[in-house]
Amino acid sequence: MTCRRARPSRLRALPPWRPTASSAGTRRADEEFVVYCLAPIPPEWRPEVATGYEFRRTAKGETAANTWLREIGEHLRTLPLPLPLSATDDDVQAKADRLARQAFERQNPKRAANASNDVSLIGTYLALCAFCAANFIEPPAVKDGTVEEVQGAVARMVCRKWWRRQVGRLHQRTKEACAIELFGIVHAKKQKYVTNASVRRWERQKRRNAAYLEGLEAVNQHDYAATLAELAAKSTANPAIRRGELLARARGFEEIARGLEHAAFFITVTCPSAMHAKRAVYRKGKPVRVRDNPSFDGTTPREAQQHLCKAWAKTRAYLQRRGIRLYGFRIAEPHQDGAPHWHLLLFMPAAAVKPMREAVTRYFLTQHSPDEPGAVKNRVKFVPIKMDATHSATGYILKYIAKNIDGFKVQQDLFGDDAIEGAARVNAWASTWGIRQFQQIGGAPVGVWRELRRMEAAPEHTPLIDAARQAADAGDWAGYVKCQGGPAVARKDLAVSLAKTRPGERWCPIAQAPEPAPLTRYGETRPAGVYGVLDAAKGRAFESRRFKWEIRRASSPDQARPARAAAPWTRVNNCTPPPSGACAGVPSAAPDGFADTWPAPAAGLPPLSASPADPWPDWFPPPDLYPPEDFDHV
Repeated sequence: MTCRRARPSRLRALPPWRPTASSAGTRRADEEFVVYCLAPIPPEWRPEVATGYEFRRTAKGETAANTWLREIGEHLRTLPLPLPLSATDDDVQAKADRLARQAFERQNPKRAANASNDVSLIGTYLALCAFCAANFIEPPAVKDGTVEEVQGAVARMVCRKWWRRQVGRLHQRTKEACAIELFGIVHAKKQKYVTNASVRRWERQKRRNAAYLEGLEAVNQHDYAATLAELAAKSTANPAIRRGELLARARGFEEIARGLEHAAFFITVTCPSAMHAKRAVYRKGKPVRVRDNPSFDGTTPREAQQHLCKAWAKTRAYLQRRGIRLYGFRIAEPHQDGAPHWHLLLFMPAAAVKPMREAVTRYFLTQHSPDEPGAVKNRVKFVPIKMDATHSATGYILKYIAKNIDGFKVQQDLFGDDAIEGAARVNAWASTWGIRQFQQIGGAPVGVWRELRRMEAAPEHTPLIDAARQAADAGDWAGYVKCQGGPAVARKDLAVSLAKTRPGERWCPIAQAPEPAPLTRYGETRPAGVYGVLDAAKGRAFESRRFKWEIRRASSPDQARPARAAAPWTRVNNCTPPPSGACAGVPSAAPDGFADTWPAPAAGLPPLSASPADPWPDWFPPPDLYPPEDFDHV
């Protein structure tokens, strides 16, 4: 079968609009022109654009309105997308499936040789990278250059699910960026933070995820069964638990700061004016008018978030070189036009206040458009916080945590709207742009804290492990941080760390020993698995994982489970591989603290220069995975 190279969509391939000789200068020609320009616009936005066109035609004249509409159409036809912006979710999935099939065919050695004059694994990788770039998709990166890593990258580029994620994410973010820059419908007076279409899409995805979790159940070695939805409700995936844990950690940091007599600051930093699409005029704290920002440079919220992350990285490096370690929390939330800003609750010694203010001002203000109007007033704000019997630092971020998770006990947001609806829009905004909302700064890692909460008291625990476990079990973040060495402890100096197996292995709670872990979907070795905590001073590891789970389709509550074999498992299969070591009845050679005593993993696979004789591993999808057919383009 001949597979054609992906070409631009038909909308972008159309020639510029020209009226027919018979209709030139008539009302019919005007209608044809408007229909032509509206064609690449998503259907839900066409009424907005048509209204804007009529308004400009009345206010500024027909020429100005036609120019505005024509420029929008031309811009949409030149977007870096493999399919038109007006495509539906079904169209996006269908296109991704076609591209995956075409990519699968391009891993044929002859086709790879035609593309790169190389029939090796490198040739296949380069050919698929070129195919991804031709369809505006960024190929998976290769860092170490081992055969296994390149094989994993190739396996991703021929995977239907990978293409669906990449094409869907690119299409959604491009669509959202156009809503902000071209159509101007994301702001406080219309659709705040994110478009209504993205909110509905996020809600549909949540419903699909909930139904998927309800359809699967986990069964452990004691025959205890529960649906994945029930187990998820007991984890930080539950908004109430997530909110409670964040508040407990913030309160713990405050207790430590009080005991050490540290200073506390609440800092708000935002992006330069050029990264904001809209300017809002506020009266009594509420926006009364919104207008376009003439200096907007088209920066997307994700790019603005990256700008803030880079500025904060420089700030931390500046303070680190001077021996200053801060601790606290960072919260990212959107402005009314979708641009992010940060709220930071930071604790530090009194001597670090001045260099901290200098560093934040330097990297968030003076290095980026410091002379723009309102920069000094709005870009960086410092609020010192009192911590006494009547004042609490945690109270400053209590509202921000609640309104960015589920709106708990927050009646209205800044714009006077229901806080629960506002929280849903904020979460949809963060999901659309891939922005991390909450991040701990400094202090002990929360991963060890969660492992300790899974443990029960045992006589073999060391005093340090027992003290840390009791603090974690009681929700005492301050006590846990003290057990780890204090709020300024470095990761390499932690008193308690995670105990892990070697890469390619996982922990078997039944045998209490490691066992081989299956390869990932893309044929790569799984990373080291966590099985407990490690007392760094004594070099002893203690198990926290007590159950071995198997995932299968949930049985009907109204019918007895059939005696025949269970229904096929999903790709989250945790089926035990052929036993080895202790699981096969052979005593394990690993001591109690085997995370430290085991030898380091062997070096990686041979570099790319030593291509294997057969560059096509047998774990690639079989040829009949994508049946031969003629692939059309959307």
